[in-house]
Amino acid sequence: MRIDSGVIGGIGAVRPKGGTGSVNSSSKVPDDPAMNDEVSVSSIAQLAAGIRQKLADIPDVRASRLEAIQSQIDSHTYNPDSELIVDRLLLEHVQQVNSY
Repeated sequence: MRIDSGVIGGIGAVRPKGGTGSVNSSSKVPDDPAMNDEVSVSSIAQLAAGIRQKLADIPDVRASRLEAIQSQIDSHTYNPDSELIVDRLLLEHVQQVNSY
């Protein structure tokens, strides 16, 4: 068996414990349990994996909403709330100005 530095599941790099070497099939495993290889995943990687899973579980509501709006546009029945659009544009502008 050979362990090289690389990426597991796109989360992070694999590093051999206690050094930068590698293990191959001709290496003997020591009898001392403290010398065995181990794998640890950082708390950030665990958090990222959890977030990815939660995002995957969210239904794609936006796609159905976009299809409904596209249908209204195609049938010339789409009438957006112009006051709401202006309010949001102004809010975005104010937020950008305040971020300077």
